[in-house]
Amino acid sequence: MSKPRPPLEGSGNPDPARPRAFYSVSEAAQRFGMSDMTLYRAIRAGQFPALRIRGRFVIPAQAIEAMVDTAMESGGLVDAADWQLTRAAGPSQAASAQPQRAAGTQVTA
Repeated sequence: MSKPRPPLEGSGNPDPARPRAFYSVSEAAQRFGMSDMTLYRAIRAGQFPALRIRGRFVIPAQAIEAMVDTAMESGGLVDAADWQLTRAAGPSQAASAQPQRAAGTQVTA
């Protein structure tokens, strides 16, 4: 299991002891070393997981961490376009995100 990653400096996390659940598109793009526009295009094309709330996109921190962890553990390539978050309903029908690769998707070395 990997160590938790610290939040970005100046990311607006009011409680550093509590991990963030979401990143803004700008924060996520910075974390990946790409432009905001590149990430917006991927989100709109359905190639990157995001939530839209009244026109504003946010990126689940869990999705980023799961993709990075998979790439590190496999030593290969993880294509974000093939990544999916599935919902697993518990006894109370509460949903939780479980990262999984799309069917037929391979991690390549």
